[in-house]
Amino acid sequence: MNFNDLARSIKVADGTQAKVFEHILYQGRLLIFKSNNACFATNSNVAVQAFDHLISSIQLGPIVPEPTAPAQGCVWVYQHCGYDGDKKEFCVDNANFVTINFNDIASAIRVGPNTQATLFEHINYEGRSLVTTDDLTCFINNDFNDLGSSIKLSPKPDPASSPAAGCVWIYQDCGYQGTKVEYCADDPDFRNKNFNDLGSAIVLGPNTQATLFEHINYDGRQLSITANRSCFYNDPDDLTRAFNDLSSSIKITKGHRPCKRKSVF
Repeated sequence: MNFNDLARSIKVADGTQAKVFEHILYQGRLLIFKSNNACFATNSNVAVQAFDHLISSIQLGPIVPEPTAPAQGCVWVYQHCGYDGDKKEFCVDNANFVTINFNDIASAIRVGPNTQATLFEHINYEGRSLVTTDDLTCFINNDFNDLGSSIKLSPKPDPASSPAAGCVWIYQDCGYQGTKVEYCADDPDFRNKNFNDLGSAIVLGPNTQATLFEHINYDGRQLSITANRSCFYNDPDDLTRAFNDLSSSIKITKGHRPCKRKSVF
């Protein structure tokens, strides 16, 4: 047809999508069109602009509906809060966002089923990290906006078992990772177990509650724990986030707190 690297616009029939490729035999970069585009060169999308005079092969087929969530083992990372702007899908680790023009611009994430994502402040998995197994609509809430430079993916940690009633497990790292220390009684000083200011996650035994304290001897600010917390640092509650790597003593309560009886006059 003598039309290599000449296309500058495209018309697409209703219900059809066109995959255009940079090279022959469906190789190189690709772009999907589901509607007409009058001029690649003047399009507001730079990815479309790049395909002006660049198409060398094409595949046609019915429009494939966009998935509504990432697949298991994958995440979608967004440029802007509210799942807006440029979106990158990751299904394997990526050590350097610079190579994909996505460095220090991530603001939100959607996480696939049974998946855990760890975003790092610097390339090569260095610097501060943000660990999540849940969707996060805005990293501003996690003090990690426009900071991500690399990412690791792993199966969602699942505490297959739990501590006995009256006991808790405190973990050094988010996602129930790292050193685990069990407490089955009050402890006024985490230095007794070389665990001072290290806790980042907690699992409670059945009918068990815990109160963490900022300082030894049950002093300073305190945080009441009534449910498992996979990552203090990512928690939406300001006080819980503040307790990441901050607890120094603990009190444990077994059983539900009794209701207060009302006085009758």
